[in-house]
Amino acid sequence: MGQFASISGDAATNCACFLSALGVAKIAETCRRGHSWSRDSILWRQLFLQNMIGGKGSFIDCGIDWRREYKDDFCWMTGEVVIEDCIPRTGTDSDLTDMVTSVVQLHKNRYFCGGHDGRVVEFDKNNCTDEQSTWLNNVFVTNEWIRSMTSVREDTLALCVGNDLLYVRIEQAEALSAEMFSTLKGHTGPVHFTAPYNDTMCVSTSFDRTARLWDLSQGVCTGIFHGHTEQLYGVMCSAPYIVTASYDRSVRLFDNRDKCNGAQCTFQGHNGPAWFLQPCTEADLLSLTRFYSSSSDGIVREWDIRSPMRPSHIFPSMSCSSCNDFIVDHGHKRLVCGYDDGSVSVFSTTVAKERIHHDLMSARYIRKVGSFQSSARPRHKYFFGDSNGQISLVGSTESVVDLPKPSTSQKACDVHELSGIRSMLCCEQEISVFYGTYDGHVKRLTVAHGGMQKS
Repeated sequence: MGQFASISGDAATNCACFLSALGVAKIAETCRRGHSWSRDSILWRQLFLQNMIGGKGSFIDCGIDWRREYKDDFCWMTGEVVIEDCIPRTGTDSDLTDMVTSVVQLHKNRYFCGGHDGRVVEFDKNNCTDEQSTWLNNVFVTNEWIRSMTSVREDTLALCVGNDLLYVRIEQAEALSAEMFSTLKGHTGPVHFTAPYNDTMCVSTSFDRTARLWDLSQGVCTGIFHGHTEQLYGVMCSAPYIVTASYDRSVRLFDNRDKCNGAQCTFQGHNGPAWFLQPCTEADLLSLTRFYSSSSDGIVREWDIRSPMRPSHIFPSMSCSSCNDFIVDHGHKRLVCGYDDGSVSVFSTTVAKERIHHDLMSARYIRKVGSFQSSARPRHKYFFGDSNGQISLVGSTESVVDLPKPSTSQKACDVHELSGIRSMLCCEQEISVFYGTYDGHVKRLTVAHGGMQKS
């Protein structure tokens, strides 16, 4: 801790007048004293007022958690780095002690999650309750928090940890251990997300404004892609193409065959940071032609790589709220969006491309969107996890693939008073939704006819 430990609490709080929220978040990661100081309510009240009304005026406290208010009201709207809990790690706890950032399925019957305490855990899918989740393998991997985790194929996990990318291949019945993880270095800023490029390669995006292509079989970087002027966020791959979204409000397409590694196309038009990317159709996964991008401006845009100058179509929110997550239901030709005002929209992706459902699900922002991706299932359902810890459901009650209009659709909204939902995995073979929370638990909801049942 050094000199920081000698600073009084009042003096440290007064220093907040000269710090941004990102600066406070960085101090929180330095030591226990920094972490404790960064949670001071007076500090976050000052930051909240500065953003809300330029530092003038006041609110009656009434027991308000100002840190949570700041996170909910500003971080996702402005594109600022989200202020997450950074609990100092000791490596001795038996369970996850901080938020579950990712939930991943491998080998169709093994389930893993990663958390901010630096652990990767295999959990028992049949024992995920409010009181306790049963950990089958609990591995302390790193002293830094795991920002995100994804499966490159059915037997390989890739983890974004600090400036590095960690990966591990797990055989069908093999137990997980810390020694199995390999580290790929090269990024000069925190790694944000990864996406599989093929069976042996993946792409990572970073705060250093670059994307990198990694060969996991050789453990080497095979390409560095430049062009963005701000940090990168989402990424999508359809070999040989790599598409990246950035806080510079642009989306760029790279061709891995181009040895210069510069952008082939730049898609501009978003009025806020670009978040996530999805292919328009299943065919675009194999041969990319069209894709969607979401943004904090509340609009999902459809792009055609053959005419990148302007979007082919736009899908706006009802209130210009940030689109925090979206999915494409290819089988039923639906685009499903969740927004930070707690509302959700379902659009048709056929020729009409109209909004066919809109509803206010929550008083807080929608964090995750999921579905059971099967065109053979007529009663398709869409799931929405929010920052209040609620799971909501929109689904069809008719034995047809078309979702009814809002006047005739059914909304089943089951509320579970848990901490906020940070990650979600919809598993159709289990007819269940697994989701990770801010308090370090993995929960399971079993989907029954007409609603949901908590396991």
